[in-house]
Amino acid sequence: MLGLSIHILSVLLLIGSAQYLFLAITLLCIRKGNIRANRFLAALSVIGALALLDGFLYEAQYYVRFRHLIGVVWPFYFLYWPLLYFYVRELTLPKRVVFSPQQYSHFIPAFVSVLLFLPFYSMGGNEKVVDWAQLTLSLQRMSLSRLNALYGVPLLFVPQKIVYFLLSYRLVTDYNARIRQSFSSLEEINLSWLRTVLLFVFILFFVVAALSSFGASLGIVREISYFFYLSIAGFAFYFTFKTILQQEIFSRIEIANEAERLRIGEGNVPAGPYASPEGQPESAGAIAGRKYQKSQLTDARAAEISGQLIDLMESMKPYLNQELTLMELAAKLTVSPHNLSQVFNCEIKKSFFDFVNEYRVREAEKLLLSAQYGHYSISGIALEAGFNSKSAFYTAFRKHAGTTPSEFRKRQPRTSSSQEDASRIGN
Repeated sequence: MLGLSIHILSVLLLIGSAQYLFLAITLLCIRKGNIRANRFLAALSVIGALALLDGFLYEAQYYVRFRHLIGVVWPFYFLYWPLLYFYVRELTLPKRVVFSPQQYSHFIPAFVSVLLFLPFYSMGGNEKVVDWAQLTLSLQRMSLSRLNALYGVPLLFVPQKIVYFLLSYRLVTDYNARIRQSFSSLEEINLSWLRTVLLFVFILFFVVAALSSFGASLGIVREISYFFYLSIAGFAFYFTFKTILQQEIFSRIEIANEAERLRIGEGNVPAGPYASPEGQPESAGAIAGRKYQKSQLTDARAAEISGQLIDLMESMKPYLNQELTLMELAAKLTVSPHNLSQVFNCEIKKSFFDFVNEYRVREAEKLLLSAQYGHYSISGIALEAGFNSKSAFYTAFRKHAGTTPSEFRKRQPRTSSSQEDASRIGN
């Protein structure tokens, strides 16, 4: 039974390694979207393939035949977190980061790990097999090279993992906060899935490291390796699904980053008349070439734009458009996106997302109380009010109304059709 388990695991590791290689090749062949992000993810996939191949050679006992290959892959593990950070950075930052020579400092831990492993690499093939086998026996019987791997490498790897996780997590959090300034619906452009991936990978490495410290005494070393390798293999299929079968996700992320560049005045504004801070028409080229500065929009002009915005929201109800963006609203007001963004931040003091969804909640409240919409489900009311999902509707309704749509509908008496007609005539 034990041999069968090892055989099955070996096959799964080999399949996972092949899947990572397939993902890496596919990403390098994609010539649209964020090519640099694809390259970093391809490099990550190669490391994943090497990690699973390392596990396969160990589980299938090929290292007994190819002893000099033991440990060759280990330094590549120190490239995993820097490359993951580069990938997240490419996805989330609106401006591309120039890869300067200073960026290569991220690879110093990988170089240091090679130095720590040098005593092990200098051994003969038979010595390597014996030294590596001691891991499951006793710490006292291990040589100096193995102690380097047990103490020196973790002391290097653990801080690296913590630092890059925090940096990557912060980038995703900042991105999710930025898109609230330009979009009224976030479900299709937020990176909550990537934040979940970062948390899972971070916890995975820590759990495996913690279990490995006392795995030998509990006799669960093999189970730990099963859990670790199969988790890595699972990520191969997950990222293949996300990056290849759901390409539209990354196209929308690019749109979100372009919207952020427009919001801060560094993007290419589409041709059309926009109002300058003084109220005079201004060309798109002048707007694109001018940096966003608070002093260029006077308080009087900001208040004027704010008033026009409120009038527009009340009369034309643009918030009923589920995909309403800051750019579209700016075009309706004939102002630049970054000037309208300044109005939201300094005059209205709300994000674009909260501002629009507050109007949607008010509309939903009217519909929930209307006899005309009494037969509508909660999901139907949400769509009519401009929301594109039931979950987004519930979240916004709780925030702005302090209760759920169902509870609101039960507590409040419905307005009859005649009352609604009279109200419209009175207005």
